[in-house]
Amino acid sequence: MAQTGMEAAGSVGPALLSQVPAGRVDEQLVQLTDRPGSGLVLTGDAALEKARALLDAGYTQPLLVDRERYSGTKRRVSASTAFDQRWIGEQRRLGLWRVLPDAGYVAAGDRGGLLGVLRRTAELGDAVAVLALHLSWLHANKNLPILLDAISSAAVPVALVLEYGDDPLGVAYAHSGLLRLLRLPVPVMLLRCDVSAVGALCFGAVAAAVGVHSSLRHLYPAGGGGGSGPREQSVLFRPCLSYKRLSTLQSAVQEDPDGQWWNCPCEVCADNPITVLAERPDAEVAAACSRHSMDLLLRLRDHVLGDGPASERAQLSWIAQCKHAQAVGAQLAEEQGEALWKAPNAVQHWQQASTFQPPSGPSSTSSTSNRR
Repeated sequence: MAQTGMEAAGSVGPALLSQVPAGRVDEQLVQLTDRPGSGLVLTGDAALEKARALLDAGYTQPLLVDRERYSGTKRRVSASTAFDQRWIGEQRRLGLWRVLPDAGYVAAGDRGGLLGVLRRTAELGDAVAVLALHLSWLHANKNLPILLDAISSAAVPVALVLEYGDDPLGVAYAHSGLLRLLRLPVPVMLLRCDVSAVGALCFGAVAAAVGVHSSLRHLYPAGGGGGSGPREQSVLFRPCLSYKRLSTLQSAVQEDPDGQWWNCPCEVCADNPITVLAERPDAEVAAACSRHSMDLLLRLRDHVLGDGPASERAQLSWIAQCKHAQAVGAQLAEEQGEALWKAPNAVQHWQQASTFQPPSGPSSTSSTSNRR
């Protein structure tokens, strides 16, 4: 009997997912993520329709649908807004890996909204509470104690979406707050994340999703930009564990074509300099950059986690990766200028994390799920 997406994910440890707009799903990205330890988060109102098509085509790994009603300026709804039962029912009928209600945004200090999302999710009996949070909810001296108590009391799995104008885990208190949350005996997922998704898996998250472009790698504040207009392509530069603009890498390679860090082993670059991504036809560059980044992250996930759950060994391996990335960044900064190569704040924060054994209790394989 073929494994379901749930069983496949559980057999190889935490899942590193790719988060992509439902209308921009690239077939090669589908093939890349249709493997144990990965999966997809389809985003937007059209996500259910796309999920149905992928299942009909034989996709075997975890599929989630995120309606993202918490985002934007005009379409954003508050956490007090009722869930759409049709949205929930269709996920059940499809047998998706988890049911994600279309929850609204939890503003700073909106305790009633937070408790409402958790309560309504618990009443569903088979769902994950989507908590799209103002970043102050992770501040130890502000709302974090309330958040931890609310999640512990509700005892339902949660999927976090963190709002900030840049990488939210680059903020020290948010990084620290996340680690405290991952110690709770409830399953925790991260949506709209970047490289830190791998670190979160090592420290106890059951799944984490990396956005295919910058607006899906965190939640921009309403009216804060970042979600509209043309974007310059950014790609994962594996030696520094950070996303860099493709034009930045092109300039660096041009300045030092024989540099030791430029060749990339991903299936797209095929051991050529990373700048081959820019040599594709314009219509193909964005998709190629997404596959490049996800391929490298899946390799990194497999390297630090292997085929087991989060552990102290995985945590130490991830911390070592971050230390190496910072050292490479320092070397490149000395050679080419510090502004371009300074290690991301999150990479520095991970190096200071204290290792711990993830809590016993409900896990990714024991919580309620459907067939895929």
